[in-house]
Amino acid sequence: MSSPSLSPTSSSPPPSPLSTNIGVSDGNNPYDYSYASRTDSGVSALGNILVFSSPLPQKEIIGYLNSSLSGIVFHSFAEVSDSFNPRYASHRWYRYILPTDESPSGDMRIITGGKKIPFDLALARKAASHFIGTHNFSSFSKLEPDKDPMRTITSFDLALENRIAGLPPMVIIDIKGESFLWMMVRFMIGSLFKVISGEWNPETISELLSHPTMERKPTPVPPSPLILMENHYEGISFKKVPPPTNLFTMAMEYLLPDLEIWRNMYMDGAMK
Repeated sequence: MSSPSLSPTSSSPPPSPLSTNIGVSDGNNPYDYSYASRTDSGVSALGNILVFSSPLPQKEIIGYLNSSLSGIVFHSFAEVSDSFNPRYASHRWYRYILPTDESPSGDMRIITGGKKIPFDLALARKAASHFIGTHNFSSFSKLEPDKDPMRTITSFDLALENRIAGLPPMVIIDIKGESFLWMMVRFMIGSLFKVISGEWNPETISELLSHPTMERKPTPVPPSPLILMENHYEGISFKKVPPPTNLFTMAMEYLLPDLEIWRNMYMDGAMK
């Protein structure tokens, strides 16, 4: 049994009511389950996966979970084999949301390092395209010992969208890949700031992917508002259970204070 969920942070396991309410264990091991992705503290998730065994009927489990756990919404489920390992997704999808600012003339700008910089969507897309494919991401991650730095990015898309009434449009960045290193998504997006600000050329990204160096690493963007949108598994189809509200709207409502804090930090020059 597995279920994607919305969680304020995905770095720690769900609380112990999981075992007592749905019979995950006999009480001797209250955390007898596994999950798909362990993300940085402060990163949210719309599509994390929780795997466990329970004697309860499938139709009852999500109701028990949603009534017992706060800060998490379970919205889909699938029956899987005992050998299923949620860590081996065929691809993962991350989304990052960048606040924008409007100049007096109506031009769109992003806010970074205390400066308001015109946002060039075409330039950002050109820079992002250099990440597509299999590369050495040592310069775009906080590489842990014994970790293979080779990773594959299948898509890196940017779009300008109006999502929240009363706020300027947001830059929506969607990144998909087989797997990710620690802070890799945040470093990749940080490199876009380098390009948009004129500090780097788009080709600098290719140079660092081909010849990794620690001397020219970009500054990672803050963990919020980064969202793990999906863990995808070939051959597994999740059955959706209608949540109490639109999940992306729920995520935006949760992240709205962070978006404003993020915007203000950049305006004040706190994020260098």
